[in-house]
Amino acid sequence: TPKEVLLIYEVSQVLKFVDAPGFQQILPFMQRHISRLLSSHNSQPIQSVLQYWKDDHIAKLFDAHSATLIPVILPSLLRGGEPFWNPTVNRMTSLVLE
Repeated sequence: TPKEVLLIYEVSQVLKFVDAPGFQQILPFMQRHISRLLSSHNSQPIQSVLQYWKDDHIAKLFDAHSATLIPVILPSLLRGGEPFWNPTVNRMTSLVLE
């Protein structure tokens, strides 16, 4: 998990310098990466990936490609209607869903 959290951080640092066309190229990777991490049973990677939405630039990239991104990550965010065991993850998830 520490390696996953470090990778999530490193990816966020790279995303801060990616423009919209560049993000379009890495979108398939990002969809798989985010969906896999949001499906984790460990709260640390989930919290780290949910932090992406707190960065204005990354949030704008996600918003610009929401038609493609949302259908892939929404099932992982909703977790079949079951709340996650960690209340912080639940709060962060609800903020992202807004």
